[in-house]
Amino acid sequence: MQNFPPLKTIKAVLTEPKQIEVKLPKVEVAKIVIEWTPPVVEPKKHRCPIPHNSSHDFSPFMKYLKGEGLKPETININMLNLKRFFNLLVVEEGPHAVIGTMCAIYYNDLMEKIMEAPLMHLKYTWSRNIVTALDHLCKHLKIECNNKRWNEAHTTLQQLVDEVLSVCNKQGLKCRTEADSKKKRLDASRLQNFPALKTIKAALQDAMIGLGVLSKRRSGHTRLGFSERLNSTTAMVGIIYYNSFAGRSGEWETMTHEHVLTQLSAGADHLLCNEHKVHVFCFKAREAPRDDYWRTMPEKAE
Repeated sequence: MQNFPPLKTIKAVLTEPKQIEVKLPKVEVAKIVIEWTPPVVEPKKHRCPIPHNSSHDFSPFMKYLKGEGLKPETININMLNLKRFFNLLVVEEGPHAVIGTMCAIYYNDLMEKIMEAPLMHLKYTWSRNIVTALDHLCKHLKIECNNKRWNEAHTTLQQLVDEVLSVCNKQGLKCRTEADSKKKRLDASRLQNFPALKTIKAALQDAMIGLGVLSKRRSGHTRLGFSERLNSTTAMVGIIYYNSFAGRSGEWETMTHEHVLTQLSAGADHLLCNEHKVHVFCFKAREAPRDDYWRTMPEKAE
């Protein structure tokens, strides 16, 4: 007759949690998550306050993204936001696998703490991008778990996706839809106040002539007066935004005085921003308004 183990032993074996296959490091939430508060006055554009330096090895993840056929720009955005996420954590020193860190985040309920912080409100673009990057990362890590037959780690990552990331993605989509609707209403209001094309062309011509006259009049002088600087700056901004591709505010931050002087000393007749989404050109003052540009603009009654 076969001897069976006691009932208590069988129950203990069935109810005992499975041992995860990877080492779980000690992980805590970084100070920036706890201490950051939104500005009192809401700015027109938010700048991400999270640094993006990381000591983790994400090269296998980058290889995975390339294999998925993502564009280089999309891969860079995902890598940037993944590094930002790991700056929201304090991980104990030592070589730790990314799988172990992500599993430790789930077991310690850190994602809930992070996403509840004002810093990670889903109205911010950086927060939604971080969630997207984590979603890609978990897909990659689950493939690694399958290859190594790490069933418990795979289940843990899937629980993180189902219980946290999926919810954040849905909430983020709602926040983005609301932000897009607000932006469309604002753009529509601006277009209603947009000047007629004839008015724009006349103003551009006056601005270019004015800059040319000022350049000749003040030739040889090292410094302009206050009103001259104000008027010339206004004229140049108008020419750039009405007669070229002005770019975005972040691109103009790299247009430093040294950068401009370097290009001008090389004989360039335009200024090119190296870090951009759209090439930024400052056209010469003697150039006439571009007819091909205006043909792309809808006519508006005076």
